[in-house]
Amino acid sequence: MGNPLATLATREGALPRAPLSGSRHRAGTRRITGVQPGPSNNWPVADQSASELLAPVLERWERGDFWVWDECFAPDLLVTGFDADGSHQGRGPEEITSYLSRFFRQFRNYRIEVGQLDQLSEEIVLMEGRQLGTGRLSGVDIGETLYIVFRFASGRLTEMHWHPKREGAFAAAGLPREPH
Repeated sequence: MGNPLATLATREGALPRAPLSGSRHRAGTRRITGVQPGPSNNWPVADQSASELLAPVLERWERGDFWVWDECFAPDLLVTGFDADGSHQGRGPEEITSYLSRFFRQFRNYRIEVGQLDQLSEEIVLMEGRQLGTGRLSGVDIGETLYIVFRFASGRLTEMHWHPKREGAFAAAGLPREPH
């Protein structure tokens, strides 16, 4: 399975961009098509500006690298997530690093696989994908559905809400079941 977000830049430089054209699917969402994917990325794209902001972040996450504080992250970024103990949150780099450190201690490896991005509004993007890893103590491989709601304001990522269920991600973000 290929990567789900068209990357508009590579190490060698920017890729040519095709004109964008939108198509409606799922109530109130829009998937943008026509963006030239990078050599290793052929993901469906939600929105050109969202893809430009999210592409480097999601590419690192697919490789299991969650430790870079990206330029697009607001200084008070809010991250909510879940594990076997329940829901958790962190705000800002220190709290988020602490939360992620505790979470990742459970795995020998952990990464996400992006399946699709949907633009739900001007400031909301939904990622549908999978989380993959191997339990540190159990040695059990996981491959579970993952939804992440990304909220943007003024070109900065202000919130990320990770959840195993679509409705749970919307609820964590304080959104109606299917935002329009």
